[in-house]
Parts: sequence; structure tokens; C-alpha cells
Amino acid sequence: MNIRILWKGSKPEGPKDSAAAAQGSILRAQYNEARIIQLEDPQHVLADGVRFSGNSFEARVQGAPGHRSVFLHLRQGGMSWQYPVSFELREPYEILPSVQKPDDCLRFRLRNNTNEKINANAVIQVNQQSKKAPLKIPAYGLSGEIALSASDLPLLPGTNQIVIDLGKGKTAQGLVTNWQIRAVGQLLCDPVNLDGIFNDRLTQIFKNEYISPRSPYCSLAIPKQGIGSWCDFAKTFEVDDSGLRRAAEENQGRLVLPQGVVFSSPAVAEAKNIAFTSQWDNYPTEVCVPLSGRARHLYLLMAGSTNSMQSRVDNGEVIVAYEDGSSDRLALYNPTVWWPIDQDYFIDDYGFCRPEPIPPRVHLKTGQVYAAEPSEFKGRGGVVVGGAATVLDLPLQSQRPLRSLTVRTLANEVVIGLMSASLVR
Repeated sequence: MNIRILWKGSKPEGPKDSAAAAQGSILRAQYNEARIIQLEDPQHVLADGVRFSGNSFEARVQGAPGHRSVFLHLRQGGMSWQYPVSFELREPYEILPSVQKPDDCLRFRLRNNTNEKINANAVIQVNQQSKKAPLKIPAYGLSGEIALSASDLPLLPGTNQIVIDLGKGKTAQGLVTNWQIRAVGQLLCDPVNLDGIFNDRLTQIFKNEYISPRSPYCSLAIPKQGIGSWCDFAKTFEVDDSGLRRAAEENQGRLVLPQGVVFSSPAVAEAKNIAFTSQWDNYPTEVCVPLSGRARHLYLLMAGSTNSMQSRVDNGEVIVAYEDGSSDRLALYNPTVWWPIDQDYFIDDYGFCRPEPIPPRVHLKTGQVYAAEPSEFKGRGGVVVGGAATVLDLPLQSQRPLRSLTVRTLANEVVIGLMSASLVR
């Protein structure tokens, strides 16, 4: 069947979406023959003072970064319709990480999302130390690659917070991650005492029966052992942490990563070595550890489960609270940050595209640590014999006294566990 629509007169106005708009900038849309009758802003992305002029409008955009839409009621001749104006709301200046090379550098670019060019002798600050760099970026343009070396600035393994002062009150800040960086000298890690919150052995994760809460109706729920699926209900996985315990025994209860990060970990075979959390009744929803003093960075050794149904959502979160009531948050997002204990993600550019940095993994059966860039990891993945834990980190506000560390499970049918935490003072 063929359907033809014959239009008499001028063709109706087509899409005029704006690709991106900086926070605080003016969004404009104009239509030659269609008249704007009404505008709806369900996401409250437009500031007060929207200006209409027959077939055009302009307004200042506001709110958190992300993809947004406002809706126009247009009329052209005898036809009227609702039309979405879609755009991406961005910060005025953005730090965009580049593909990291296997060296002691942080590589990134600065994107200018405003209509004013940048010509400044910028001050780039990392971990409370800074250096100057000339920057020339056209309006709506992108800088050349900026590389910060560990020999010039005190870079930390993992995630580094970068602040760029462009002068005249203009700043950009963002996070750039490189796990190939090794600490210069001895990294002063202060392991947090978790003995009081450990509630199980890591090897127990798939030996429990996760019965409640569970839907009383027919559903595609995870099997009661916490792994598998409705069509693979007999699946099992044996976690073997003997290599981790052996490494801890050889180092007086410590696990030392190649990057210089130090974790404490029980060496005795039957000792509890993880604090599990879950929406299942088997474990508490969250665990909280008191902290004190000040620190500039937090390293975490974590392990747990996740499934395809929990992909592209926050499975859990790590919250560091300060004495003044403020806090920092690390989202345990599948698949960028939160990895399953039983396997590595299979990464490609088609069915499973994941360009973000890969967190280091600790092979539990051997005690070996492995990390790779996405380009090196492409086409790899699959079951890890004995399982693997994940190393994560979070930059902290060193000027604020610490109060607590909380690990919380948000998603159903997953188990999230804290094995070790170290503060860099």
C-alpha cells in the first residue's frame, strides 16, 4: 500500500534543532512561514522572559547539562501542529578527556561552547598545584590536546580533578582518568579499618538463597542463587579468593597495586573480608563507616554482582560525607564503573560500545592486577576464573574534615560489596 499526501501551497516548516547550547546562553528559533502560537517548557529549561515575535522566539537556557526539548505550537495556513525543539545543554566550558596513552600523562581538550573566542594565559590546577598554559580557542571550538605530565604536576593514579582558570571569572573543571599513572615516590595511603562492618566472606556471594523481596507473579527474576537468568536458571559461579589472601599474607595484610595504591585485606582463609549490601533481605541496603581528618583522594576495592537488566543505570553509590554537611558521590554505574565479579565486559564498537577508561581489576585466584585501555581491551572479556574485584577511586575536597563513608545498593537483584578503602592524606 502506498500513501501519498499532496500539500497545496508552501511546504510546512521543517526541523530547526539547535545542536548545543551553553548554560546561560540565548536559544533562538525562527520559522519563515509558520507562526508560533504557544510554547511549552516541561523541563523548565528556559529562564523567565521568553520573547516571541510572530514566527520567532528567543530565551535564555538554564539547568543541569543534558539533552533537553521545548515544544512549540506552530500554525501555517490551515495546519497547526506541536513541534519539539531539541538541543543539548552544556556547560560553557568543558574538559573532554582524550584517549589516554600508556604513559604518566593526563590528556584532554577544552571545548568552548560559547559565542566568544578564548585567548588567555590559562592557569591549570591539579591536586592543589598549578601551571600556566596559553589557550586560543575559537567560538564553539575545541582546543588542541593538552598533556599534563606526572613529572610536572603531582598526578595520582586513576581519576584527577582538573580546574582551568581562564580569567575574568571564567573557569572549567572536569575529571580525567588514567590508571597507567604510577605514584611519584611513596603514595601515603591510610587504609580505613573495616573490621567492624565486614559481614561475610567474598566466596559466599553466589552460595546464598536470595528469596526476598521477590515478585509473587511470573517474572524474569534472577534465580535464587543470585546469578543466571530465566533461561539459565541452574548457572553457578565459584569465587576463589585464595590468590588475594595469599598476596595479603605475603605483605603483612596489605595488597599493593603496581600504581602504588595500598589496600588492607584479611589473609586468614576463613576471615570475613567484605561488607555486602543489597536490596535483597540477605544483607543491609547500606553500610556506613566513620571517617576523620582530611584527605585528598579515596581508593576503593569492591566486588559484587550485576546483570544485563541493570545495564546503563546506577547499581549503587559511594557517598563521602564531610562534617559541614556537604558530600561527594561516586555512582556505581554499569558498565562504566561497576563490573561483575564473575566476568569482564566484552567490549566492541557495535553491540557493546564502551569508550570510558577501564578500572583496574584484581584477579582473586592469582592476586594479579590487570588494567587496559578500551582500545587494547576491544574484543576481549568473558568469564574470569575465580572472579575479579574492581579498583575504583574518588577525588576528595582536602580542605573539608571527613565524617563518613557510605556504600549503598540502589538497583534490585544486585549485590555490592566493599572490600577495602584507603585515604590519601
